[in-house]
Amino acid sequence: FRYCSSLTTAQALPATTLANSCYDSMFQGCSSLTTAPALPATILTLRCYYGMFANCESLINAPELLAPKLVQQCDVSIFRGCINLKYVKMMASEKDPLSLNDWLHNVSSTGTIVKHPLMDLPISTSENGWSGIPSGWTVQNATS
Repeated sequence: FRYCSSLTTAQALPATTLANSCYDSMFQGCSSLTTAPALPATILTLRCYYGMFANCESLINAPELLAPKLVQQCDVSIFRGCINLKYVKMMASEKDPLSLNDWLHNVSSTGTIVKHPLMDLPISTSENGWSGIPSGWTVQNATS
């Protein structure tokens, strides 16, 4: 689907255990995508979501990220360039130091992230969220 500018919605991707790079750049550049597919995976692997939604400029709400553990490079650049993205829910309580590099780079300057209470997610020192949560975003702990 990469660079399919007419794609507006995508159905659930039902896999719960992912293979290396399986969804790498799958929807990258789908500038009209407003409804992302559900991502029920609970076991992630190297680069599985790498750049998956990069530059999906119409995406406002991210799909819920349900995996309890983020592995090396699994979510790198997943939402990079999603300039209208305003909501992310991520339920992981553990992460590899390289799992979230560049994940919220150039998203909306304001938004909300709901996270697992045990997950330590840094606030980015740059306004555009290079490798952390953009400084204008509200951070909430999930209650369930």
